[in-house]
Amino acid sequence: MNPMRLETVGVDRIDPNTDACRITTKQGIDALADSIREVGLLNAPILAEGPTRYQVVSGYRRVAACRQLDIPGIVVRIMAPEATLLDRAKVTITENLHQRSLNLIELSRAYALLFDATERPDEAVRVAGGLGLPGNLEYMEKTSDLCGMAPVVQRGILSGSITLPMAIELSHLPAAVSEALVALFLNLKLSLNRQRETLRLFREIARRDGIPLADLIDAAVSGLGTRHDERGSAEMSRRLLTHLKRRRYPNIMTTEEEFQRLVHRLRLGEGIKLVPPKHFEGTTYRLEVGFDSPGTLQRRLKRLVGLVDDPGLVRILKRDF
Repeated sequence: MNPMRLETVGVDRIDPNTDACRITTKQGIDALADSIREVGLLNAPILAEGPTRYQVVSGYRRVAACRQLDIPGIVVRIMAPEATLLDRAKVTITENLHQRSLNLIELSRAYALLFDATERPDEAVRVAGGLGLPGNLEYMEKTSDLCGMAPVVQRGILSGSITLPMAIELSHLPAAVSEALVALFLNLKLSLNRQRETLRLFREIARRDGIPLADLIDAAVSGLGTRHDERGSAEMSRRLLTHLKRRRYPNIMTTEEEFQRLVHRLRLGEGIKLVPPKHFEGTTYRLEVGFDSPGTLQRRLKRLVGLVDDPGLVRILKRDF
């Protein structure tokens, strides 16, 4: 790659609308503008010559901050005219990697740029590895799709509320569906396991009943109400899953409710839990006993001995619900 040349360029000669090489997800420039006002522009942005104006390769926020400060001209580094898109990709990725570790969306942008700039996937893998990025083709292909997803999905990924496995699942859904699901997941603060369970139930119900997934999600959200506090989120999460399970497995949910009613009548006490067979498809129940001392264990074992002759337990075992 040919060396760059230093040159002072008018800010108005730099295109503010091209972001083909943008990696960073940071948007705010006020703090950066304050720094430039105080000590000047210490790190010259990197530009490439465009058809009519210069295009930013690295330093989008620096250029924007200078424009906000009404600085007429800045010192920049200009890439050689023969520089290819791959040359630009290498430069912007390296510049960003030298500043910090890339977040998932930035990594996605880097991979997407490498795929655009190379003719073969194996070449993109080779370049990624040479730049210090994870160079696994399957991982690169899955991750590169994330930067093309809806802004609400990307915000969920950046906040850590949406993990890579869930983001990949969402990337296979229509945009409107993935947006609605992410909004729901963020509103209810669902864990990854709860997100997967919720998505699975929505899919199974929609497939069985022939209902568009988007309509099913909208109807479920409409029935939840609008409470947003922590306690309200937990309650709405419970209500949503109960509603979906009852709709997906009406017989099992009825049996579950009757089972819980009979267990409540047993008065097992603290530290004792009666666990039914999964989906009530077997005949073996399990007892879980928690204790923190020999005395506690003795008291709970005594309660279990008394449980043997309880008519309520007999009803449970005979499925007399």
